[in-house]
Amino acid sequence: MCMQSGRQINDQPAVEWALWFHDLVYDAKAPDNEEQSAQVAARVLSDAGLPAASVARVAAYILATKTHLHSADRDEHVVVDADMCVLGAPLQRYAQYAAGVRREYGHLSDEEYTQGRAKFLRSLLEREQLFATDVGKSLEQQARANIAHELQLVSVGLLLDGNIEDDLPAVEEEPEEEA
Repeated sequence: MCMQSGRQINDQPAVEWALWFHDLVYDAKAPDNEEQSAQVAARVLSDAGLPAASVARVAAYILATKTHLHSADRDEHVVVDADMCVLGAPLQRYAQYAAGVRREYGHLSDEEYTQGRAKFLRSLLEREQLFATDVGKSLEQQARANIAHELQLVSVGLLLDGNIEDDLPAVEEEPEEEA
């Protein structure tokens, strides 16, 4: 669904290759997964004869999934939004994702994990927008509700466990402070 960006993709093969390769190297303890994935993609795609300019775009799109910040490159928007689309999934699916993230970081204590996760979730909520594509933007409200719900839980030391019901009560939003 997130590949349906609602925009003309300039280099469809580069977008698709980036999506295939972006999490090829993944170790929750390593800080350079995207860099390693980009290097593997560049080596494999160069050896396969992909033009150097396309290889460079694939590597750049993979590296963009590290920060999930949007540049001016519309194809990069598709890759970044596709990587983040789970944030806007229905709550049950989001809870499964969140539980999977916790398993990936099983080497951390609950306290270390909840502190780090809360910091990450807050950083997402502080962004003006999470998504850049039309499809991604359609997920923005659900994504923010999911993130806020998880943040409420981790802020008190609880975790989404993936076994929740879809009919959970809505997360109450904190009243906005007047300027």
